[in-house]
Amino acid sequence: MRRSITAIVFAIAIIFIILFSYWGNVISLFMPDPLNHLVKVANRDFAGNSTEIYFISWYGCPYGATLSWPLYVMLRHYGNVSVQPHYSIFESDIGEPVPGLIFTNFSSNSSIQFHYIYLYNQYLNATPNGTKITNLVQYGLEIIKNKTPEWVYSLVEKYEVNEPLAGFMLSVVNSGNPPHIATVLIITDPKGTWMLIGYPSSLTPGQILSISTNSTSLLKDINSGNVPSSIYSYYEKLEETLD
Repeated sequence: MRRSITAIVFAIAIIFIILFSYWGNVISLFMPDPLNHLVKVANRDFAGNSTEIYFISWYGCPYGATLSWPLYVMLRHYGNVSVQPHYSIFESDIGEPVPGLIFTNFSSNSSIQFHYIYLYNQYLNATPNGTKITNLVQYGLEIIKNKTPEWVYSLVEKYEVNEPLAGFMLSVVNSGNPPHIATVLIITDPKGTWMLIGYPSSLTPGQILSISTNSTSLLKDINSGNVPSSIYSYYEKLEETLD
């Protein structure tokens, strides 16, 4: 009898482990998961029947560097966009600094407005001007709250701070080392509101490095009309969200 009970308990434990391992995938079937995916998180236009784009990152972020390329390609169609070639920090899982762009200005000649915010410095230990930060998450939230509409702050707080995303035991901010607000892109227009946290699953930092390790030469190529296919493909994905 005792062996039977032990066997039953063991079987239940195995079933629990299997179900738990697939729980993230089950959740993702019912909930929008913006981590590495551009997904629709609301059916409304928070900007009031117009199009607003928010790009929140930090200077040394390899994910922000990756996303900056298709975003730059898109923005050129809607206004005058100024950038500086840049490189992310080195991260061992990527292998070398990722070439990217730092946005410095955008003047719209269309109905689209673009807003960019860099929360932290190159090394994720201070503000962009070098002031040390004791709590990166709290500081990042304060900056977002002060510089963006309430709906932007609410989306970042919900998806990065309050809710663990599918497949994660921790929230996005607490999965970082050190904990911090991760790069996020938010687009709202009359068709709804989309959100992407991190880099696109179809355009990774490694893919950018396979295209070029030099941000200046890659920018020159793009400005000459030679947009690499993987960057152009994700630019088209971004375009699909615009009204």
